[in-house]
Amino acid sequence: MVIKMSEPKWVEHIRERGRALLKNGRLKKDEYINLKTFKSKNETMKKIERLEDAPKEVLAAFERLGLSREEQKRLLGITVQVDGNMLLSQVSKILEKKNVTIDSTSEAVKKYPEIKNYFFKLVPYDLNELTAYHAAHWSGGVYIHANGKFQSPINAYFLLLSPLFSQLEHTIVVLEPNSEITVVEGCTAPIPVRNSIHVGINELYVKKNARLNLIKLQNWPSYVHTRPITKIKAEKGTHVNITNIILGGGASTIETPIVELGEEAKINSETLIFSDNNSLINVASYVTAYRDSSTVLLSKTIAGKNSKVIVRDNITAEGKAKGHISCDGLLLSKNAQITSVPSLSSHSPDANLSHEAAIGKLNEESLFYLRSRGLSEKQAETLLIEGFMSPLMKKLPILYRQEVKKIIELKGGM
Repeated sequence: MVIKMSEPKWVEHIRERGRALLKNGRLKKDEYINLKTFKSKNETMKKIERLEDAPKEVLAAFERLGLSREEQKRLLGITVQVDGNMLLSQVSKILEKKNVTIDSTSEAVKKYPEIKNYFFKLVPYDLNELTAYHAAHWSGGVYIHANGKFQSPINAYFLLLSPLFSQLEHTIVVLEPNSEITVVEGCTAPIPVRNSIHVGINELYVKKNARLNLIKLQNWPSYVHTRPITKIKAEKGTHVNITNIILGGGASTIETPIVELGEEAKINSETLIFSDNNSLINVASYVTAYRDSSTVLLSKTIAGKNSKVIVRDNITAEGKAKGHISCDGLLLSKNAQITSVPSLSSHSPDANLSHEAAIGKLNEESLFYLRSRGLSEKQAETLLIEGFMSPLMKKLPILYRQEVKKIIELKGGM
């Protein structure tokens, strides 16, 4: 007989505070969604031992992320959450030997007392209505604790299959001093899923001289809202590399990661936004950079049809810090809109901050040349789009470079 462990008292207290804050009704609300229209509980799904045993709709969702059946078999560390259920949590013995722990956050709060020091410590649950709602109803997410170095990617996938559902995963990543891992997070939903929302909270702790490589793949259909809430605390001498691929922003995507960068730390964040529907995408990175740190925030946006994309990257420098923001936009429709709002702030004469932004359309001369060489209009456009994305794509691992290309091909270009 399996004995189910109840949540510890401190988790119950957070849930109670979340419910009380929602009842109070004074927190800032999201202007695009009404939380009362969503449900936070769903039917329990039976756990599986192997990914190939997953329901066909789950396997189809993986295809939307570009992962073939053969590629799925090669994943060493993987968790799969469907709606509010952790369907699969699979950790190879290789990871265990490297002192890397992976578990569902719902189970981790019961097993690992130290998680109390990290849960809702970077992101306050009284920040706004969304964080209070998350505190009251969260389910699942991934707890990753690394105390060594491991090169192969650790994979976490969040799939939304139910309409009118609020997926509220809470992910905590802790890298002990001098450790290194690569985390790949994939988020998607089948096209028929209607009027659901993903509100994931991510708290990432990168301790002294550690290195975190984070790859995010998002492919949301046009009826899903997504609100990832991320805070990263990077201590002295750390390296944080982030590659964020947004291939379809759903009904709306509002993403505002916050990074606290310690002394002599480095962050390199690259975002590719590929919007081909009526999405509203608002992405804003906020980095506070301390002495002798280095920040690079790069974004490339491709907007078609009636999509509206806003990129607001911010660097605040303290002491002798270096920072650069670069925003490039490519408009493929007369009705699409891209807004770039880079922001730099410093009270230190020793800081070195810069930014650049450029928005335009496909080069007419290049299109004409490619068509004169026998390519169709669509083939010529696709080739130029791939060239626009190429600098960022080259920095992805080969496996995930192929995945992104597959997704774009499935979309049939713009």
